Amino acid sequence: MRSLLTIPFVLLPLAGFGTITNAFAQATGPIRSEWFNAGISRSRPTVGEYETPVPNFNLNYNFGRENRFYQAGVDYVGSLSLGRPPYVIAASVGFGRRSFSRYHLAALSVGPAFVIGRWRRGWRTDAYGEVEKDVYDVVSPGLSADLQLIAKPLGFIMPELGAGIEIYANVNLHRSFYGLRLVFHGNNTR
Repeated sequence: MRSLLTIPFVLLPLAGFGTITNAFAQATGPIRSEWFNAGISRSRPTVGEYETPVPNFNLNYNFGRENRFYQAGVDYVGSLSLGRPPYVIAASVGFGRRSFSRYHLAALSVGPAFVIGRWRRGWRTDAYGEVEKDVYDVVSPGLSADLQLIAKPLGFIMPELGAGIEIYANVNLHRSFYGLRLVFHGNNTR
């Protein structure tokens, strides 16, 4: 449980990384930008007894030059009771290409992922309602893909904010998942 609580504190410094160096940048150089997406959805696990969709929360940070970018993200897939099985946490990094304007952003990235978590083998419970006997740990490398389609309808006044969808997939050895999530978007795209 303690490791679950440290993830947001590790990612928070990344959210502001580079904004100071870009604050006084001249517009004559290459286009540098940073953006983040925070999203929520219902993921579909691809194997096992739990074929019904489960909640998915995501936060990713993206940065790049011109039309190339890098992405670092974290997904939480599982029970709404944080830290109680079943859950999977996937940390991923990716490299991709993007197209953007004042009113839209389209980006595709692919890269390695590392997945940890706990998953239930079955529905059996003991007399106290605990499922510990039926839980196994998930630790696996994986491959992550993410397609971001963001609209910025108020681009004429606030091109820094938008909303859209992400189509995502994480393929790993134990608990692969995929889905479509709604995201909120913030950026400093120039």
